[in-house]
Amino acid sequence: PQQAYRQPILEALYELGGSAYVGDVLQMVEKKMKPILNEVDYQKLPSGVDIRWHNTAMWERLNLVKEGLLKSGSPNGIWELSDRWIQEVEKTSKNLKVS
Repeated sequence: PQQAYRQPILEALYELGGSAYVGDVLQMVEKKMKPILNEVDYQKLPSGVDIRWHNTAMWERLNLVKEGLLKSGSPNGIWELSDRWIQEVEKTSKNLKVS
């Protein structure tokens, strides 16, 4: 399902320094999702252009942009974490620290 790509996309971008070329992000997402991707996921869409799982990841990226977790004005071919996402991660990690 499309939402399965959410966490791997966010993790990949975080591990890549918050911003990366789409190809680099998708390569890392594929590694993270390898155990659950199947033969159908690797098939080309009827258009003959895109691979099914790439297309699904792109749609999930659009949802992440709409939610404000990824930047909407990134240069073409670049995906970037938003400041909002980074602030949420920092807040969460501070709350997890034991005093």
